[in-house]
Amino acid sequence: MLDEIAEVLRPGGIFLAADGDMFLWDENQDVIPLRAEGEPGFTWTSRLFHAMRDAMRARGPGVDESLQVYDWLQEQGPIWERIGRERMFVPLGPWKENMTEKEKYISGIMQQNFLRMVDSARPLLLSYGFFEETVDRWIANVKDEVQNMKHRYYIRWLFEWAVKPRQAN
Repeated sequence: MLDEIAEVLRPGGIFLAADGDMFLWDENQDVIPLRAEGEPGFTWTSRLFHAMRDAMRARGPGVDESLQVYDWLQEQGPIWERIGRERMFVPLGPWKENMTEKEKYISGIMQQNFLRMVDSARPLLLSYGFFEETVDRWIANVKDEVQNMKHRYYIRWLFEWAVKPRQAN
């Protein structure tokens, strides 16, 4: 697909990919592993994230492809003048100390969007075979955790870009 994108971009055109990865990160920016309910470190939000990722993987392998875009761009070689990437951790809610007004605003929007995403995951989880009562319990508990900032989470955003040369190679 990246070959087709490079083909249709005008000289000097920019390809930009932006995606949230399907992992949940703690306040130290470490991936939060799945733990069993009642086990130390268990969170409903992590449980839901893992269930969503499993359900999405069952539909096809594409859920993890966003992690490979930068490598794919590099493998294409000289069809790109410049290639870059950035990883950005956004707090899930304004829980950090000494946040600027802009950071508070962005993390608050991240929190609101995340809560909407949780509701939208319901059909996916039900189609994967989870019981309705289970999914509803997970969603209610996740909303409580996130709205009340019971845990300090980050969502990691992935940005990759490539610039097509102004002159043909």
